[in-house]
This record gives sequence, structure tokens and C-alpha cells, in this order.
Amino acid sequence: MDLTPVARLPNLERLDLWARDFPMEEVAKVAAAYPWFLDQLLDLEDYGLRDSFGLCGKCETLRKEMFLKGRKFLWCPNCDRKGLDRLLATFLAAVEEARAQAAQV
Repeated sequence: MDLTPVARLPNLERLDLWARDFPMEEVAKVAAAYPWFLDQLLDLEDYGLRDSFGLCGKCETLRKEMFLKGRKFLWCPNCDRKGLDRLLATFLAAVEEARAQAAQV
């Protein structure tokens, strides 16, 4: 599904979007257009349950939910930090690419 029309809504102030349903490049288009949405995404939510999935098996820290489709869903902010940082850097590069493409239009 193409999110370009959403990224072009001039007065959009709020968006409830389950980003895991869309390819990273499509989510990046929306994040590039709306800095507040990018901030919302990067503020990784805590997984809501303190169960065997929600808590890291190594350090027992509450895991964070990843918003990118096709990627690992739960990440420990401590034990998985390097991989999480790499994945977020990849997403931010996609956001910058989407900004550059939007500027050309």
C-alpha cells in the first residue's frame, strides 16, 4: 500500500498507523513529512506485558516494540542495543531519502 497520499495531507496533526503493516519505505515517507510522527515512532513503546515475552531473558528489562514490518518485534534496550541502533539508523536513512525525493517533486 502506498502511503504517499497520507504524507501529502497538509493539515495532518495526528495519525494512528500500525506501521508494522507497511514496508519501511512507505512508513519513512510519512515520517519524513511529519517530524512529530517520526518522534512518535522513535519513542519505542514498552511491550505491555511483563511475561516471558515482555521481559528480556538475560537482564529482565522490559522489551521495546519495533514498528518496522518484517523485523524482530521485541528488543531489549540493553542487550540488543547495537542491533537496535543499526536498524533505527537504516530507518532514518530511509526517512532522509524520502525527504530528498519529496523535495524533488
